[in-house]
Amino acid sequence: MRVHTCCVVLAALLLGLSQRGFSQLERTPGGGMVPGGTLSNYRFAGPNELTITVSILGAVRAPGRYEISRTVNLLDLLALAGGWREDIQGATADISEVTVARFVQTATGIERRELLMDLSSRSGLDEKYLTLQEGDFVYIPISRAIDVDTVLRWITAIGVIITTYYVIQDRSGN
Repeated sequence: MRVHTCCVVLAALLLGLSQRGFSQLERTPGGGMVPGGTLSNYRFAGPNELTITVSILGAVRAPGRYEISRTVNLLDLLALAGGWREDIQGATADISEVTVARFVQTATGIERRELLMDLSSRSGLDEKYLTLQEGDFVYIPISRAIDVDTVLRWITAIGVIITTYYVIQDRSGN
């Protein structure tokens, strides 16, 4: 009997914590970890407004779980997450391959679908693909492509090293 009562109290506490309300624009630390730090919970909705919960990870400034108004679309979510990061250890966000994973009810059951979107070309975006749904998981990948600035930095560094080597060789030979 005592174990049963403890379990009921523990379950009620856990349920109460998971159903805890967030005030508008509140940020609360979460327990998960992402490569850049901790994962947080955010709420962006007015009082008594219907909300959905989505997650955004990858090359954004504020990754985490967002409780947002149903009127917030993918571009709005990116803005709420601080936008994409452009300085990730020499790499940048690859907004041409944004993935939105969601569960969809089909005739055979529930299936996970992934929508791949190119946000660098806004002309080809359809509003129906930008609309978020409950439980969506958005991932902004990191591009490891080498840009012109990186190539020029490497060429300059190699040139300086070679020049230094030949100057040292020339001075030590005289």
